[in-house]
Amino acid sequence: MNRPTMTNNQFYNNSAVYGDNVASYPVKIVDSTTNSNKIIISNAVSGLQYSESITVKIVDFEGQVVNSENKNTFKISSSAQGSSIGGTDFAKITDGTAVFDNLFFVAEAGSKNIGYTLSTLAISRPIIEQILLPTDEKEYSNTITALFRECQPGEVVTASNQCRECAYGTFSLRWGATDCTS
Repeated sequence: MNRPTMTNNQFYNNSAVYGDNVASYPVKIVDSTTNSNKIIISNAVSGLQYSESITVKIVDFEGQVVNSENKNTFKISSSAQGSSIGGTDFAKITDGTAVFDNLFFVAEAGSKNIGYTLSTLAISRPIIEQILLPTDEKEYSNTITALFRECQPGEVVTASNQCRECAYGTFSLRWGATDCTS
């Protein structure tokens, strides 16, 4: 089965649940702000809650949000040795979009370019292989690259090379400190 080539078509008042213009299958996950399937997180703090939300959407080949995937979820998983993900590593897809707002990225403090993968079962690789041409981009998941900062003053490096905030009534004044002082 080949994907049809459509030129000079105009669609008016189409409001189907799968999108405004063309019925399609979801083919990739993109960041809702940049529409890129590559997300870069700079200044991640290993072991501490990520302070921002990550909002992603599932789109078809034309880049349209696929709204019919409400029964599925997105999942973030670690793809680099020595790294992990904590908090809520899955999010329900609602109207083609999902928000992650309780994540803990974990890797050695100060490490760079640590990979995480965002995926969903809503994207069917066998269907995509039938629809897309061999030259088409086949990105089924979203890559999250984290750049971890060193532990800063007010934090300490733990034995597992993660950052931990000093307890109430204690402090650290150096980057990369290993002990909090009363």
